[in-house]
Amino acid sequence: MTFRIDRVVGAEAAAELVDRYRAALCEQDLLPDATALAIARQAYEDGYIYVVASRGQVWSRREFSRTDPRELRVITVSNTTVGGHTALCQEPLGLFHVVPLSELAERFVLTEWPDPAHG
Repeated sequence: MTFRIDRVVGAEAAAELVDRYRAALCEQDLLPDATALAIARQAYEDGYIYVVASRGQVWSRREFSRTDPRELRVITVSNTTVGGHTALCQEPLGLFHVVPLSELAERFVLTEWPDPAHG
């Protein structure tokens, strides 16, 4: 199954996300524009969790599980030397979970991107 960010956010927003990441790669990593664009496109096409994960997103579990919540809303994404790349998430019942980004990508699928007009 291929990840399609445009199905979640729309084609225009997906292009903006890719372009923003391209610009960051050019500025921070000093990559040539064409190389940065190719990497940015591939990262979003592959659903690379370390690029895609963002505050306000809703992730729904991929399959039935007695232990995973039905869905999680990302509150914050962080990277620490102790915890690594994690997301603080809240389930609909209000419980909070700290989830490693690799597990979020493995057990959940991105189903909703925050509306920039509503914070």
